[in-house]
Amino acid sequence: MSSSLELIAQKAGVSKMTVSRILRNFPNHNPETREKVLKIAAELNYRKNPLITALMTTLRHKRPANFRTAIALIQCDPLRKHTQQNRLNLRNGIQIGADLQGFEVETFRINEAGMTPERLVQMITSRGIGCMIFEPFPRGNIQLDINLEPFSAISVSASLKTPRLNRVEVDHISGFGLAVEKLKERGYNRFGFLADPLSLTSNEDRRRAAFLLGQDGLLAKDKVPQLSFSPEDSQRKPILEKWLKKYQPEVIISSLDSTITDLNELGYSIPDDLGYIHLGLSDNTGPISGVNPNWLEVGISAANQAIETLVTNNTGTPLFPRHTYIQPIWVEGETLPQRF
Repeated sequence: MSSSLELIAQKAGVSKMTVSRILRNFPNHNPETREKVLKIAAELNYRKNPLITALMTTLRHKRPANFRTAIALIQCDPLRKHTQQNRLNLRNGIQIGADLQGFEVETFRINEAGMTPERLVQMITSRGIGCMIFEPFPRGNIQLDINLEPFSAISVSASLKTPRLNRVEVDHISGFGLAVEKLKERGYNRFGFLADPLSLTSNEDRRRAAFLLGQDGLLAKDKVPQLSFSPEDSQRKPILEKWLKKYQPEVIISSLDSTITDLNELGYSIPDDLGYIHLGLSDNTGPISGVNPNWLEVGISAANQAIETLVTNNTGTPLFPRHTYIQPIWVEGETLPQRF
């Protein structure tokens, strides 16, 4: 393993210690250096030896390690529904994080016919897997009656209310704040927020809080109230048209994929009539300006935390759950031009 680290360090032009810390997901490294090290590691097909990792951890903590070399990925999206790219980015990140630590990923679907929490635990246990990651559920405040004491378990997002687990999620407040910062830099004041009331409760609550913070300091005449409706709402376009005419925002911030289509069908041209920012972009380039929630990095962090908890024998429901927030990325597009 040392020779592999030395080779990565040599190619990246950094110390072996820096490579080791980056591969173990330590914070406070330059993003460009981190990306370079991970890319070289992938090119060299670098893998940690999980048995050595477990042995060293056992020696440090002087207790036996309940170690498995696989992660159970619990897919929680509805059956027969198109999988969005951001969800695929999350899964790809989990796979990358697992690969770098010498682990495999096995998937299980919690919403398939006949699946219960008890059966899920039985299936994972029978496969000799000691850690699991729960993907975001379609809606928030999910409560599962499930025994996770033998496992290292991580929740992605706050949609799983109980049991209370360590979790990794997108920092939606800073993502929205980044959007507001960019639009103000470009001379916009009156911005409206279109929210999905049926989206993950914690996500939209944080975005609403960030929306109110972003309006702090604006003149009363420039404050536009948010508008909430479901993408499936048949009356959404008449509601949207009435709201636009009444409040006349200069920019629309939205997490709904249907927004630009709705605006175009109402006769608005983007960006000639309205600036537009999307909060859920899945790529770092493209014609639309907005925020990439960075689900790939969320997945990598979730895998690293699940494995770390497993090899240190900190299994079960934590007394004080740890929450990790991943910084989103601004994506420069064509829908938020400079106003002056």
